[in-house]
Amino acid sequence: MIILFNPILFGMVSKLEFIKSKINRFFFIDWSSGMYVPFDIKLMYFVQCGFYLHSIYGTLYMDYKRKDFYAMLIHHVLTMTLIFVSYATR
Repeated sequence: MIILFNPILFGMVSKLEFIKSKINRFFFIDWSSGMYVPFDIKLMYFVQCGFYLHSIYGTLYMDYKRKDFYAMLIHHVLTMTLIFVSYATR
């Protein structure tokens, strides 16, 4: 996962203008709901979504039921929801 995550993250960071500039007040210029999602950002969404989907499966069926089982399951479900809502409202 780390090997796949780092090149994608590097490609995304190189495109973000607010990281290059020191003034962070122009985040949402020319933003509208339903904008086109570039391929590298879409790939990052799908990789993260797949990782958390696998984590939900792993937590339910492959892990031992530990003390933090429900907290971990809720964490993975909420993170998947946040990723989905972020992608759907982009």
